[in-house]
Amino acid sequence: MLRQYSREELMSFNRPAPPSIPQSRFIRLRLSGLCLFRPTKRPKKRRHRTDQKQYQPSLTAKLCLLNARSIVNKIEALNELVSDARPDILAITETWLTPTNGDHELAACCPSGFSAVHQPRASRRGGGVAVIFKSTISVRRHSHPTFNSFKLIDCSLSLRPIAIRLLVVYRPPASSHSVFRDEFSSLLEQIALTNEKLLIVGDFNLSIRDQPDDAAQRLLDSTEAFGLSQLVTSATHEGGSILDLVFTRSSDDLVRGTSVLGFFSDHRSVLVSLSCRSPRFPSMPISFRRLRDIDPEAFVHDIERLNLITDPSDALDCLVAQYNDGLRSLIDKHAPVVTKNVVLRPSAPWITEATRQTKREASRREDLAETKTHRPS
Repeated sequence: MLRQYSREELMSFNRPAPPSIPQSRFIRLRLSGLCLFRPTKRPKKRRHRTDQKQYQPSLTAKLCLLNARSIVNKIEALNELVSDARPDILAITETWLTPTNGDHELAACCPSGFSAVHQPRASRRGGGVAVIFKSTISVRRHSHPTFNSFKLIDCSLSLRPIAIRLLVVYRPPASSHSVFRDEFSSLLEQIALTNEKLLIVGDFNLSIRDQPDDAAQRLLDSTEAFGLSQLVTSATHEGGSILDLVFTRSSDDLVRGTSVLGFFSDHRSVLVSLSCRSPRFPSMPISFRRLRDIDPEAFVHDIERLNLITDPSDALDCLVAQYNDGLRSLIDKHAPVVTKNVVLRPSAPWITEATRQTKREASRREDLAETKTHRPS
C-alpha cells in the first residue's frame, strides 16, 4: 500500500542549497586549481577562411541578335524581349534609323540601364545596324571604309575579364553576291589578327539551311578559311531559312551555345550565351524624404512653436523668411533627406507570369507549325 505524504513532509525532503563562496575565496581556489569547471561538449567554432570566394557568379553574359524592321515601331516588343531573355547586349539589324534623327530615336528605344550605338543606312530607306548594351559595358567603335554591299558596325566590348570584338552585319537582299564576297573577305583580312575574342553576327540574307546555295556556300568557305565557325542551326526566318548567322573562332572558346527564340519581326531572335560573367546593371544615387514616417502630433507641436506663429514679423520680407526657413528646418527635422543608390533595370510591368506562359505556348505552337510546314516529303 502506497504511503501518502503531507506537503510539509515532502518539503522536508528538499535539501538546502550549499552556501555560496565569497568571490575573493572563489578566485583563490580557482587559481590554485581546486575549483575547475568541466569542459563543455560544445564544438569549437570554425574560423572563417578569408581565402574562400564570397561570390561565385552563376549568370553568364548573353547577346541577342534580332532583325527589327524598324526599331522605333517595336519599343514595347524590345522591352518584353529584354525582360524575358535578359540579354546584356542586343545586336540589331534593319533598324531603319535615319542619319538625322537616328541618335534621338535610338536613345528613346533603349531600356533603362542600357546605352546604344548605331550605323544608319544613309542612301536609302531601311537597313541600318545598332548595338544596345548595358551601360556598365565599356564600348569602343572601330572605323572602316564604306562597304557597298553591306552595312557594318564594329565595336570592342569590355566584359571583364575578357574583351570581345563584335561586328554586326546587314547585307541587303539585292546586293551583289560577288561584290559582297570580295568586300567581306577584305573585312576578314583586316580583323583576322585581332587579339580580342571575335564575334560576327548579323542578317546576311543568304540561306544556309540543309543545302546552301552557291553564294551561301562561298560565305561558309570564306569564313572557315579564317578559322570561323557558324553556330546557328535552326531556321530564323518565317520562310524556313537560316538568314541570321553567328560566327566565332573555336580557339576563342567564347560561345557556350545558341538558341532561337520567337519572332520579333519576320525573323526570329537568336540568343547567344557567352563564356563570361553577366555585367551588373548601372546604378545612380537618388535623394528623397520619408514623408510617411512623420509623426503628425509631433509635427503639429513643432509647427505651433515656430517663430512664424509665436512671434511673426511686421515686415513682409522678414515674414516670408520666417515662413521659408521655419518650414525648411521643420521638414528637415521630421523627414530628413535620404540618399541611396538605385539599380537601373529595364521593366515591363504589363508582363505577368500568365503572359509569359501564354507566350511560351504560342512559341511552342509556332515551332510545331514550322516543323510540319518544312518537313521533307
